[in-house]
Amino acid sequence: MTVYVDSSFFVSLYVADCYSDDAYCFMQESPVVWLTPLHRAEWAHAVAQNVFRGVLTTSDADRIYANLEADRRAWVWRAGELTTLFTRYVLSWRGTLCHC
Repeated sequence: MTVYVDSSFFVSLYVADCYSDDAYCFMQESPVVWLTPLHRAEWAHAVAQNVFRGVLTTSDADRIYANLEADRRAWVWRAGELTTLFTRYVLSWRGTLCHC
């Protein structure tokens, strides 16, 4: 199963919140999850917000960033550009949506 998840999913995996248990449970199914530049930007913003609010320290944030980077390098996440993903999606449905 290949899935595109909301950026908040990544936050829940790396920063404990009320959705973390659900995110961990989902990952037990071993899905292929896309990680795009948009995910990374929104994720970084969410981590920074937690530092600003005093929920995390800068040391916590550094550790969390390192964990995501280690997982990315270990191919836990499938890297992808949004344009590539969208193009693949459209092409996969082309025969279904039109009979050209």
